[in-house]
Amino acid sequence: MAARLPPYLLSQVLGYAVTVFDEDCSFLLRLGIVSKAFLEALTFVEFLHVDTLKPLRGKGRGSPALEYDGVLISHRYDARVKRWCEIASARLKNVSRMHDGGGYGCYFNAVQTRSIVDCAASFPNLTELEFYDCEPEA
Repeated sequence: MAARLPPYLLSQVLGYAVTVFDEDCSFLLRLGIVSKAFLEALTFVEFLHVDTLKPLRGKGRGSPALEYDGVLISHRYDARVKRWCEIASARLKNVSRMHDGGGYGCYFNAVQTRSIVDCAASFPNLTELEFYDCEPEA
């Protein structure tokens, strides 16, 4: 059924699902690998929530705790954050608002912060950026 919806309408359905269910929607990305309509719908996404490490946070699902270098998220996650940013930059072309939610109590290190800021800079329609969990000196 999803393949029959126009890309813009599919993007609205996906946005609603992510907002309402507030879950890790990686299953949607797996669906997107095989759905041309899903990939086309991603170009209409206007709001991007930066949560590159959500699957690792767990919410009590037995996931391992995040590793830290002092108060900053470990450098071991640099490649994961960079890859997330590369995918977002390549697939999402219409982002106008981007935020990280802030207040998780963990902070992206300088390398991760630069990756996310570079990602934000790749969106020509970006009008609003809220980025709290970052390394200020990056």
